[in-house]
Amino acid sequence: MLSKIAIDLFTLKSFSQAEKIRSHLDLLTSSNFAPTHWGVNERPNSRRKYSTEEVLFSIDENNTFDGMCLYRKSSPSYTIFYSSGSDTPLIPNALHCSFEKGVTSLDPINLKSIFSLGSLLAAELEVVYGYIWLYWNENEAWKQYMPQSLINSFELAKYGPNPVQARTWFGSYLTQLIGKDVFSQCGVLMRDTSWGGLELDLVPEPWNSSLEEVLAQQKKAMSTLSKTGIFGDYQKFADYAPGESWSPFFGVPPHTQN
Repeated sequence: MLSKIAIDLFTLKSFSQAEKIRSHLDLLTSSNFAPTHWGVNERPNSRRKYSTEEVLFSIDENNTFDGMCLYRKSSPSYTIFYSSGSDTPLIPNALHCSFEKGVTSLDPINLKSIFSLGSLLAAELEVVYGYIWLYWNENEAWKQYMPQSLINSFELAKYGPNPVQARTWFGSYLTQLIGKDVFSQCGVLMRDTSWGGLELDLVPEPWNSSLEEVLAQQKKAMSTLSKTGIFGDYQKFADYAPGESWSPFFGVPPHTQN
């Protein structure tokens, strides 16, 4: 049974200036999954009723969005956590959104809305990489589907992307590095994005699919994609290894690198 959905997005867009993050917050508040509360560093006593202006004031006052959390207490509930990367070395900023309570009772239409929200957020942030991760009750098949459940910005920069998920976004850099022609050969549904990358779905309706369907298609896709040497090896916890051809220059087209 599907019990959790996570959206992980990695971007080079600034998280330190209030006005640059306003459009992002406006997108969330106008969606079907508007936040109800906000806080800092997931401290329970820091949660307060959501206000866009209060969040923006906090960003201006602290000059960062790092550690900021948005919450939705209405079903399906979620927590969104923001973390800042760095310029040297180049590490993307990250958004991690976790839907948990209420997911098991959602019908396919509402689950599809979560995927739509992920696509809207990915486009607004012009992500360099991102994915929607589906969690089924753990079993052996699940362990094959996602050997490393989630990765952070530092792991992405050091080791490379993890296996393609139910829905995955590749920005222009990764699309060029891997090759659009390679993606077209791995049996996924592929769409161009407005920011020069790709959106991939493993199956036609990932919000209405089983673990077995997603796992089978993931194995098929990775049998082609892993040959590029771009994807990281996350099989052994805390003993990860980069792909042999991995180069984390997200903001630089591959053909211009020295």
